[in-house]
Amino acid sequence: MKMKLRIITTLSILTMFFIVGCAAKKAPRKKQGEMDTPAFHTQRGDDMLLRQDFIAAERAYERALSLNSDYSPALSGKAVTTAHTAKESGEESKIKTGLESMEALIEKASDSAQSKKQKIRVHSYAVQAHWALQFPEDEWFEKVESHFEEAIDLDPMASAPYFFMAGAESARFNYAAAAAHYNKVLELKGVYAEEANRKLEIVQKIQRAQPGSRNGKTIAWIPKISRADVAALFIDELRLERLYQDVNAKKAKGFKKPKKQQDFKPKLSKGELASTDIEGHPMQSVIETILKLGVRGLENDPTASFHPDQKITRAEFALMIQDVLVKVSRDRKIETQFIGETSPFPDVRPDMYYYNAARVVVSRNLMQVKRKATGEFGPGDPVLGADALLVLRDLKEMLMSYTH
Repeated sequence: MKMKLRIITTLSILTMFFIVGCAAKKAPRKKQGEMDTPAFHTQRGDDMLLRQDFIAAERAYERALSLNSDYSPALSGKAVTTAHTAKESGEESKIKTGLESMEALIEKASDSAQSKKQKIRVHSYAVQAHWALQFPEDEWFEKVESHFEEAIDLDPMASAPYFFMAGAESARFNYAAAAAHYNKVLELKGVYAEEANRKLEIVQKIQRAQPGSRNGKTIAWIPKISRADVAALFIDELRLERLYQDVNAKKAKGFKKPKKQQDFKPKLSKGELASTDIEGHPMQSVIETILKLGVRGLENDPTASFHPDQKITRAEFALMIQDVLVKVSRDRKIETQFIGETSPFPDVRPDMYYYNAARVVVSRNLMQVKRKATGEFGPGDPVLGADALLVLRDLKEMLMSYTH
């Protein structure tokens, strides 16, 4: 009797585990239309990834997995969005958890892969995921290299591994290797060719600009730089504080300008420097320095707020460049050089506050028109980090005659 009871109890426990296990794996949702397929949603997720819309990409991958929880391409895509989400949190505990989740998704995607193409995708997206997370700092690139080699061993003519490996090399500031990988993608053609060409142009700009600081190398890849980013570039790349000091030193040694221009000095006062919104910001120190220097367009607003994360426009950047040019050259005529003239830009009226600055930077080949076909300046467009670096490199060379 006791033996019979024991058997019944054991069977009951096993049955319970079976039921719980079945319940844990959610049943796939019912398909709602011909386009409601894992492949369609995964492709949407991939498109969103290229646009760096990670929230939309994750939603698309989740929709794919709700139809088939073992769909390998969606699992590898979700591994990438998981990495980005963890990285953006900035918290080490979440980054560690994100790494575990990401690697579990990659492993499941690998186990679920049903073709060589899907296996190549798993390794390619693993490269992208580890590059996105960059954790642990001393290990992530080894994992990237391992997955890259696995992918090209499967098919040396697949373009995706080279495309994502180029991004990983760029993250390490190894631009020569990144350029080589992007060129390989162009040679192989395929779905990443257009994006590889665009990325290669950025790499080539960075190589020409030769950023010397870590801030410069990091900001180079930002598609829309902020006020804090510009402050960092002015201080770390242009070395604006030293530049102003050199100008003043040259003047002290007997360098003379006409009386009206002698009266003009770079603003180095300590007044009105306190900002209410930069405490604890990663760029706090460079923002405080730039406020001390008084660059037009990089001041506090009337409420003493700097707005460090606000994206700048090309019009605002042109004003900043003009201001530095005026202060170093001590030639205030530059500020009104083109006032009263007809605008050559169809999108910039002569009465706009940035009109003269736009003319100044274009006439000196510091900035170019945004759209060559129409001649538009693009005053409201964002500024790419690599473009900003090139402008500052050329400006620095231009200003050397005033400091030596």
